[in-house]
Order: sequence, then C-alpha cells, then structure tokens
Amino acid sequence: MKEIVIYTNGSQLFTLENYDRGAGICRPLNITIHSIVSEIRARYLHSHGTIHYVSGIGDRRVLVENKLRRNFNIDNFKVN
Repeated sequence: MKEIVIYTNGSQLFTLENYDRGAGICRPLNITIHSIVSEIRARYLHSHGTIHYVSGIGDRRVLVENKLRRNFNIDNFKVN
C-alpha cells in the first residue's frame, strides 16, 4: 500500500505531492515530517479538513507565510 508523508509547518498539516520524503523537509522554515500514513488514511484526513494536498515545485517559504486553504494557488503551488 502506498504511504503518504504528512508535513507540518508548525501550524498546519499538508502533503507535498511532487517532493520525495527527504526533499520536502526544510528545517530553517520549520517544515518537518509530522507522520507517514497510508493513502486511505490521508484521504480520510483530507476529507475532514485536517490536511491539505499541495502540488507543485518552488520556494517552500510561501507555504509557511500564507494560510493554506482549499482550491487556492500560491506562486507555483496548488492547494487542494
């Protein structure tokens, strides 16, 4: 079963769809791994508004500086 890495920026939980496990971490921005869950569990958390799916590649600073919300684009990132 596929595993999904859930990251935290200190206040919100999200996934980085186009990053691998190590590349999503950014200690200066306080982006760290919160947990690793099954794909089914990630879908459940997303449907209940606990996590956001973030896709795209770019400067992760915008993920810390802006509040994440569904159907929102921040620079090169799309938040669902």
